[in-house]
Amino acid sequence: MPPALDPVAFGSLVDMLDEIGPEVFVDVLELYLKDAPPRARSLDRLGDTELRREAHGLRGSAASIGAIRLASLCEALEEAPQGAALAPRVTAIQAEMARVVTEVRAALARAA
Repeated sequence: MPPALDPVAFGSLVDMLDEIGPEVFVDVLELYLKDAPPRARSLDRLGDTELRREAHGLRGSAASIGAIRLASLCEALEEAPQGAALAPRVTAIQAEMARVVTEVRAALARAA
């Protein structure tokens, strides 16, 4: 399985944030860890409309840090036809979020 953080997309983020300052890089990743995983864990408790809205928000935050596969899974849930089984998609998002969290924590450890 490919890395949870796309090397090219994540590398672009690192380059951009390095120009601003390394502390910004750490701040962005720490904010992501504080915000996104709890949102992903809550998906299975949401109704259809709220679930799609939350998937949209998670998609944007995932894409912003280079978690391309997670963003794609969120998009698939967000755009699933009405009446489609969403539980398997939620499970896939939550599993991929766990992979992303592991890689983000590793990136933070390397930045320390």
